[in-house]
Amino acid sequence: MQYTLGTFSAFIGPIFGIVICEYFFVRRQHIDMDHLYTADPRGKYWYRRGFNPRAIAALLLAGGLATIIAQVPALGALAPFSWFFGCALGIAFHWMLSKDRSTAVAHAA
Repeated sequence: MQYTLGTFSAFIGPIFGIVICEYFFVRRQHIDMDHLYTADPRGKYWYRRGFNPRAIAALLLAGGLATIIAQVPALGALAPFSWFFGCALGIAFHWMLSKDRSTAVAHAA
């Protein structure tokens, strides 16, 4: 079994899922390009010191679970799909952690 590739995929999948969730479900396909490329701490996308803590929490949760799927020998048949599990878990966790923010973004638009 290829543990390195499975573990790498277990963290790349959630990153993709979080980005897709943020764009489609949280931001509802609306990005403010002026704020996207600013280093101003008052910008829409600054979050907390430049990092989105909800996205980081979703990444750690989804990546951790997907890594378990990739590393546990008893789940060997599922290991090649760690990217897909990570992606789905990343979407789910980010959506759950950002639900209150998605309604605020929808009302502001």
